Amino acid sequence: MSGIAGYLGSPQPPSVLRSMMGKMMHRGATHVQYYEQGAVSLGVRQLDGDFSLVGERCYVDAERDTAIVLAGEFTNYREELEQLEKKGVRLTGATMAEVALRLYEVYGVSCVNRMRGAFVLAIHDPQKDLAFIARDPLGVKPLYYATTQSGTFVFASEIKSLFEHPGVSLEADLRGIDAYLSMGCSPGPDAMFKGVHKLPAGHRVLWNPGLHVMIEPYWQVESFAKPDPVLKTDEDFEARFASLFEEAVRQHAVDGFGIYLSGDIESAAVAAVLAKNSSSPVTAFCYDASSDVSAAAVAAQLGCKAETVNFLPQDMDKFPEAIWALDEPVADISLMPFYIAARMARPRGALVTGNGGAEMFASLPFEQQLLNAIEKPKAFYSALKSLYALAPQASMARKLGFEGRVGPRTKQRLFDVVEALRAGSLWRQYLSVAGILDQRDKQALYIGDMIPVMETYADTRHDPEGWPSATGAIMAIENASGLPEGVLAPVEKIGMFSSTECRLPFMDHRLAEFLIGLPDHLRRTKGRDRILLRKYLDKAHPGLIPPAAVSQPERRSLLAECLAAEPLKGMVETCLSESSVRRRELFDWQAVKALLAGAKTDEPIYARQVFALLSLEIWFRIFVDHEKGWMSH
Repeated sequence: MSGIAGYLGSPQPPSVLRSMMGKMMHRGATHVQYYEQGAVSLGVRQLDGDFSLVGERCYVDAERDTAIVLAGEFTNYREELEQLEKKGVRLTGATMAEVALRLYEVYGVSCVNRMRGAFVLAIHDPQKDLAFIARDPLGVKPLYYATTQSGTFVFASEIKSLFEHPGVSLEADLRGIDAYLSMGCSPGPDAMFKGVHKLPAGHRVLWNPGLHVMIEPYWQVESFAKPDPVLKTDEDFEARFASLFEEAVRQHAVDGFGIYLSGDIESAAVAAVLAKNSSSPVTAFCYDASSDVSAAAVAAQLGCKAETVNFLPQDMDKFPEAIWALDEPVADISLMPFYIAARMARPRGALVTGNGGAEMFASLPFEQQLLNAIEKPKAFYSALKSLYALAPQASMARKLGFEGRVGPRTKQRLFDVVEALRAGSLWRQYLSVAGILDQRDKQALYIGDMIPVMETYADTRHDPEGWPSATGAIMAIENASGLPEGVLAPVEKIGMFSSTECRLPFMDHRLAEFLIGLPDHLRRTKGRDRILLRKYLDKAHPGLIPPAAVSQPERRSLLAECLAAEPLKGMVETCLSESSVRRRELFDWQAVKALLAGAKTDEPIYARQVFALLSLEIWFRIFVDHEKGWMSH
């Protein structure tokens, strides 16, 4: 449980760095360390309970005059410690921070290629006139930065900390808002605040006192587009997966950690390995966000101590706090049950999850539907366009990934999806299915200064190149647009807000590298997904997962339930009222009114759009307007 912040450039009074660290009190209220030398100021926070695992997260080598601050974990540090000792490297205390610094001294900036886990770090090396900052390969741990007018490079684990530096001003970026309304998250590399950027996953920063900043990748998803040529048969892939997956769980979870069981196969698989390696019953926080399998049933089979996550619509009173924790809105209501689970797990200090696994297998519903649609010939869609009026639209909607009531807007979106499938751009096809607002929606909604930035995010992205299959290319798009900033970093920040470290074994980059290049037939076949994971579970834990999805009684979606009940209903009435919308001068009131009316019809597409606009308005009120009363503490 930790976070870092600092600035490189013009010195400031010590109070500036302390204010920056103060904004991250939830990452460690009891222990904060500072390193300040000339133009370099670094800080790190951690909880007392963190010391038993990794020691202090700031280490200064007075002899060599180097220093490091480290947040998160690199889980193979004991193995790297042994290798350093074999090389004759002398260590004083063998904390994780010291091991990382020694790796830098031996391997230079390539040290991060040896580090396995989720981390951000900053190193100062005065002898080389160098400061070095890096974010983990998959982007689990967030890092934000801004450059002041004087050239000072300011960085932090949370955006709110940046604004404590006098050279960083707080202003909404309309281009960032357009990107958010496209994807339902702020995908990067720019944030939703002007001048604030996200260090991309797998990137590092090199800075010197001449105020020269270079940002470069040290890990790229494209490098793993093809499978390891050593693996010849399906059995080879199965054995390698079992080894890497079990090792990843062992690396990321120690005895005593809890598991968030969310009703999906990924978290069930993590729980199975965790339970197998634990000396006592694992505590499982159970909430069925997915219908793959009953979380409680998995917990019972594994002998876990089950604790039910009771999430009800009234728990959305914590929604503004979640937005504050995230720094930016994320239009994903599934984060709220996880928010409750993270608070329940606080006494344990760490929570293991299966997040990211579905993305690694390209098994999200819209990904599966898009892949199914892509496999059809273009001529199919040319014919379908003319026959569309005669097609059973509810059935067609399900095949293209639209669930729930099929109303006028969903029908129009289906037309747009078909057009995208005929056009041939994979990025546009992805966006047509996964996006919150499409170009048609924005044309009706945007007014004033939003009109010039319409589709700026969509227009700057292109199809990934060099991928042997559409599945891999979709994963590349997901990695670049939705995974780090829409899934991984939000889970980390929600956990940190509750002072709970969240571990994601599927995001161990050695396992991820293997899964990225997985042959398609081990990822999905017609009517079946996550093939390799299912094979692993059938062999290692027979009977844990039923052969078919568990049949759940139909019910109104969680989002629809929450929007129709208090307190979210009242938030919508207040934040998306006519006076509120007109005051913001970004969106047309009549268009917003139409979305509100559509949401009452239970047509899911409207509910998602209303929730995205509500999240955006609450973000404006908390961060831009500094409106009081949204936080309970």
